[in-house]
Amino acid sequence: MNKNLNQFPRYSDNLYRYYDRLSADAFAERQARLAGLGNAKEARHYADEVHTKLSKLLGIPAERPPVNATVVATFEKNGVLIDKLFFQTAPQRFCTALFLRQPDKCDLPGILVPCGHAKDGKACEPYQRAAFGLALKGFGVLIFDPIGQGEMRQY
Repeated sequence: MNKNLNQFPRYSDNLYRYYDRLSADAFAERQARLAGLGNAKEARHYADEVHTKLSKLLGIPAERPPVNATVVATFEKNGVLIDKLFFQTAPQRFCTALFLRQPDKCDLPGILVPCGHAKDGKACEPYQRAAFGLALKGFGVLIFDPIGQGEMRQY
């Protein structure tokens, strides 16, 4: 009895195929909806719908709470002034960050430096190098720890 087992679907792929199909269907629905937008007013209405849906899914309140930023320490290193700070991104959700700038500069263009998945968060050497380099070029740089990284680990 010679059966070719490759002719049957692998059950271990079912979940992947299910989400792949959901994703493809959602993408096709979005493309059709975008193709049907006829003017700026319809596009604005669509953007507002998407914003409302995403805000609800992500739990973002309609009114933004105050960030209550607090500067914990300020020091200078290698020609860059650094503020260590923390702020509130949502009620009872805090984020630690560093704000880097040249000491004699006040009105600066700003750059956000979100950190990826480095074990040390914002303390990771490549992130630090990038932030210092940008600050030395005249930018105000805010580098922050994503939730669960760096100083955000709470045990």
